[in-house]
Amino acid sequence: MKKTALFLFITLAVCILLCACGEDAPKYNVTFDINGGEMYTVSQEVQLYEYYSLPVPRKVGHRFLGWFNGDTPVKSEGYWEIESDVQLVAKWEFMEYSITYDLKGGVHSTSSYATGYSSESEDIVIQAPKKDNNIFSHWVDQNGKSYGKTITIPSGSEGDLHFTAVWWDFVDENGVKYEYSDGELTIVSFEGTPKTYTNISDNIHGVKVTAIAENAFGALGEAVLNYNYIYRIYLPRTIEVIEKNAFAGCENVKVTINYSSSEDYDLVVREWLDIVVIEKAGNENLRDVVMLKRASLGSSKYVEID
Repeated sequence: MKKTALFLFITLAVCILLCACGEDAPKYNVTFDINGGEMYTVSQEVQLYEYYSLPVPRKVGHRFLGWFNGDTPVKSEGYWEIESDVQLVAKWEFMEYSITYDLKGGVHSTSSYATGYSSESEDIVIQAPKKDNNIFSHWVDQNGKSYGKTITIPSGSEGDLHFTAVWWDFVDENGVKYEYSDGELTIVSFEGTPKTYTNISDNIHGVKVTAIAENAFGALGEAVLNYNYIYRIYLPRTIEVIEKNAFAGCENVKVTINYSSSEDYDLVVREWLDIVVIEKAGNENLRDVVMLKRASLGSSKYVEID
C-alpha cells in the first residue's frame, strides 16, 4: 500500500514538473520562403520540445520536396528542437507529364510531336493526324472533352494527357453521304430523314464539295412529307458536276443555289452556272437550276444525254 502511494506521488510530481517546464520552454518564430510557390501563411510560432506541424505549399507543375534549414531538411511534423528563430526554404522539383495518343489507324502529320511536358514548357501545339482516304474531324481527351483539328496545351498546365483522334464518317448532319477522292467530296446518297429543306455545305472539315453522283438523291423521290411543303435542296457554288439521274424521281424536290442576301442574285447564279455541268437525263426536276441555266447561258453549257 505504501509503495503504491509513493508511486502515485512520484508520478504526480513528474507531471507537475513537466508541465512547468513546458510553460517555461522558449517560443520561436519560423518564417517561410516558399520559393515561387503559394501558401496561406508566411510564418508560424513554435515552442521548444513541443509538437508542431508545418504547412504545405503548392507550386504549379512542381513536386514539393520539403522544408530546408540551409541544406538540412526539417521534418514536416514532430517535436521542435531548433533553439532559435529560423527561416525555412521550400525546395521543389519539376513534374514531368506524359502525352499519349490513340490515332485510330492514322499517323502524326509531322515527324516531331509532343510526348511529354513540364511546367516550364512553352505552349505546345498538337496538329491534326492524317490517314489515307479519311478526313480528320476532331480530338477528344481522356475526360471526353472535344477539341478542334489542333490542340494547344498552355504553358503551366498539369497532368498526364491522352488524346483520341476522331475521323469523319462521311455523313453530314442532314444525312447526306459523301465520297472522298483527290482532295474533294462527292455527294453519293441521301440517308437522312426527309425535311422541308437540306442545305449542302460548300466544304466539310476544310474539304470542298464539288459533285453530285448518279442517283445520289433517289431516296427523296420515294419520300412523302406529312405536310404541304415541298423539299428544297440548297446547293453551294462549289458544285461543278451533277451527274445524270442525281435527282431521278424527285418530282417533289426543288433545287436552288446558295447566295448571300448582300450579293446580287443574278451574278451569283451566272458565276455558278458558268462552271457547272448538269447531265440532263433524270435531272429534269432541277427546276431552278435547269431554268436558270437555260435562261442565263443557253444550251451550250447544258449536257444532253441520250
